[in-house]
Amino acid sequence: MQYCRCTGFFVVLNASLGIVNPDTLGELRALADILDETKASDEDFVFREAIGLQGRNGSAMEGMFRMFTHYKIQVIVGTYTAKGQLSVFQRLETMALLALSCFSQRIVNIDNLLVTSAIDLKVLQNLPDVVTSLHADEEEVLERVSSMLDQVAHDLQPVQTDERGFEILCEESQLAWVRAPYLKALAERGGACPPATGH
Repeated sequence: MQYCRCTGFFVVLNASLGIVNPDTLGELRALADILDETKASDEDFVFREAIGLQGRNGSAMEGMFRMFTHYKIQVIVGTYTAKGQLSVFQRLETMALLALSCFSQRIVNIDNLLVTSAIDLKVLQNLPDVVTSLHADEEEVLERVSSMLDQVAHDLQPVQTDERGFEILCEESQLAWVRAPYLKALAERGGACPPATGH
């Protein structure tokens, strides 16, 4: 991945993380608005799980957790919630990632009242209590998230400050980034998939 030091890297933390057939258009339009408000440039990269995560295998999921500890990343907290869906602040996996990011990353839309009210650093410092107090669809999810948090906290100090470490993280985890204008175009077009190019 080629980029200059001034390139911005934005990770989107949505309520639909890991959910099959989410309301991607609603999320895309909300994301496009935030990118406009942030004045994201055409050179900036965005990671959105629905597009950028190549499967939910162990290495990919660990890579995504690790990404939320790297100083280079800026986090966009998705406040859009589809009807009947839990918000990003109610789900175990998303709050675990948000807790990680709070201590080493800039949260782009921290001025949003929903985001501000959900972030209490004194509470988030006690990750075990945060993890056990939130909604998990299955016991396996709780075990996986708890294990991932332990592993990330134990293994990941070098990636937080090492430029090459960031590149290795993306390569090994097969995390895909797209340019900000691409996501804006998807939202404007009303679809989550790129248009067909063949005949």
